[in-house]
Amino acid sequence: MENFTEENLHPWITTTTRVYNNVTIFPQYDDELGKFEIMVLCILCFMALFGNAVVLIVLRIKKTTLTRMQLLIVYLSVTDISVALFHILPTIILKINVYFLGDISACRVYQFITVAELYASSFVLIVTALDRYISICHPLAAHMWTNRRVHMTTALALFLALMCSLPQLDAVLVDFHGGKLCRPNLTTELANIAYSWWAFCSVFFVPLLLLIFFYGRICFVVWQSMRGRECTQSVGSSASRYVRKPIKCRISSQTSSENRVKNYSDARDKDSSRNPRAICRGVSKSKIKTIKLTFSVVACFIICYTPFFTVLMARTYDAELSSAQTPALVILSLLPSLNSCTNPWIYLAFSGKAQGSKFLETF
Repeated sequence: MENFTEENLHPWITTTTRVYNNVTIFPQYDDELGKFEIMVLCILCFMALFGNAVVLIVLRIKKTTLTRMQLLIVYLSVTDISVALFHILPTIILKINVYFLGDISACRVYQFITVAELYASSFVLIVTALDRYISICHPLAAHMWTNRRVHMTTALALFLALMCSLPQLDAVLVDFHGGKLCRPNLTTELANIAYSWWAFCSVFFVPLLLLIFFYGRICFVVWQSMRGRECTQSVGSSASRYVRKPIKCRISSQTSSENRVKNYSDARDKDSSRNPRAICRGVSKSKIKTIKLTFSVVACFIICYTPFFTVLMARTYDAELSSAQTPALVILSLLPSLNSCTNPWIYLAFSGKAQGSKFLETF
């Protein structure tokens, strides 16, 4: 396999292959680096399948009726398993076999499925953040946010994932060293740039903006709730001092007491006008815990995808970087697959129990 060239780890990102004057340029391939990729991908695939399967089994055994959050965890686990089966596993097979063994129809299906799983994983994560946003920021509307609506919203997210993957159907088989490589049909440099920007915006940038908005609002409301709780406790302690104060003369102190009550009421109304959640019940500990859980999942998504897409966009405009295959670039290309492995362990870590099977009690 000396001097062999192959496609990037993720088949929907083709900036490692560039077109100049109708000649496709491939990066040089390092055999030892390829073995390292295959080994790491096998580990990631096993971890994703095992961890998410454990979560699904525990949910199936311990609960008959799932809450909204548990239902969304099921969807996240299913999408992560799909990423392992239809994205990581086909990539391992291609790494081992080198060439694509199917016909043009199989090539198009392969390109479509592998990308659809990544879209689905990102979009279901947005639905999870939306659920926490409605639960915390709009508690009255949360009563209408039933499991049925969660099913419908998730179905819409999966439908959008399929729609965003449609460009992958325009795939071609490229002749290379007596074999075939399956790639999207990008015949010009402009098409390559447009394709990279589409992947960057639809898979990463737009979901990132939505996640920042949802969790920015959640953090603000939680901060208001905590601040309002402290304010309520402070005002309550002041009122208790008025109640405990002895009344020496009922007639002479009546007017004074009425003024105190009026002043206390005015102060409370004034505080309520500034902070409408100050007198309301605070955010419960269980909700705070689910916020931390989903925030950790989102943070993992950002950590895994940001370096990868940074390199992707750099490769789009840098021909030398596009044809490079270094250990650092290989590690960055593996990070998106790592995201599907970490989610189930985050769920178990937030159980607050020694036994992972008890994590359902968190929600």
